[in-house]
Amino acid sequence: MKKLFTILFTIVCLTACGQKPEPIVITLKNPSFEDTPSIGITPSQWVNCGFPKETPPDIQPNSTFAVKKAAFDGETYLGLVTRDNWTWERIGQALVAPLVKDQCYSLSFSAAKSNAYVSVSRITNDMVNYNTPVKLRIWAGFYACQEAQLLAETPFVGHEQWENYVLIFQANQPFTHLMLEAYYASAKQAYCGNILLDHFSAITPIACADSGAIKKIPATKGKMPVIRNGVPE
Repeated sequence: MKKLFTILFTIVCLTACGQKPEPIVITLKNPSFEDTPSIGITPSQWVNCGFPKETPPDIQPNSTFAVKKAAFDGETYLGLVTRDNWTWERIGQALVAPLVKDQCYSLSFSAAKSNAYVSVSRITNDMVNYNTPVKLRIWAGFYACQEAQLLAETPFVGHEQWENYVLIFQANQPFTHLMLEAYYASAKQAYCGNILLDHFSAITPIACADSGAIKKIPATKGKMPVIRNGVPE
């Protein structure tokens, strides 16, 4: 009871005094999407944030969609698609600790595109290949699946080999939830595409000098050359 009172007193004092909480490293739950390969089953520790009447994302690899790529880390990974009816797949989770307002963070992960990702078109009901490149967008909010702030997004992922990305962003509120979504090249045309995701790092506090940078290299776990605003240095 005494310990709880001390914690509450500290929080109240920090709030009253206008002091920013000390940022900490925030570990994601099941960051490599390890689970049984399944159709329309959200990986353990994540929640489906998709559209009504649409299926959840898939745990890959799965021969049902002709996706055969081996995982970069562990045994399985996440497959997200965009559809030709203006719906797309997304998942989220509650963070183990909130982001700190105005703090900058880095988040790394591995991404690729599958050349084959066969499923049904929502427009024609024909089997089509969902293999057009899409991008990943990362949102933050105060409850599951909320789009309060777009923290960061990748360039379009058209490579079929795993590559590492590091996104650097600044939170404008003490958000408690994170959401990952696939999205189109623009808001003018819907199409069938896919992105594969694996091996997310912890969300790590950093200095804000590099806020807005994107870094990418082939997935060799080495040093990363910088890509700023989609342009390699």
